[in-house]
Amino acid sequence: MPRRTASSLGLVVVAVIAVAGCNASSATPSGSAAPLATASPSATELAVTPTPTASSSSPAASTVTQTVTEWGRIWDALPPSFPIYPGATVTTEIGAPASAQFVVPTDVATATAWTKSALDATGLRTTLSGPLEDGSMTLDSVGPGGCAAMTTIARTGGVTTVTVLYGAACPFS
Repeated sequence: MPRRTASSLGLVVVAVIAVAGCNASSATPSGSAAPLATASPSATELAVTPTPTASSSSPAASTVTQTVTEWGRIWDALPPSFPIYPGATVTTEIGAPASAQFVVPTDVATATAWTKSALDATGLRTTLSGPLEDGSMTLDSVGPGGCAAMTTIARTGGVTTVTVLYGAACPFS
């Protein structure tokens, strides 16, 4: 039996870890984000890595958890009815808890105009705040039954990011 060197054994371990990492990333459903760490990095520490969406299905409301944030209680995912900018990719490296976070292939102004129009089309009343000092825009949306959502669109680490807090009082459908 041939003898394995430390370097060939190391390559085997790296390959196993890489395959396991690929399988784990494909489990994130489209329109949802994995639970996030509660620490918020500073803008200089922030590294955003898009994660391609794995499928077009969304979790059922009975399987989606909720998180209490400074903004209020939110769903830990978005329902299929929530509008997502075309070509958006899910990211989970922005920091604070959110219902979903995306990298979008456009600038802040274009993403903001599209998102506001799409949210208004769903029946939510949406108001725009911004641009703030950092150039970000915030869309505050309200709907029936106490439904509220906050969407923040910002330039982060060289890409445009969309962060959504989708209130727990909103329907998940």
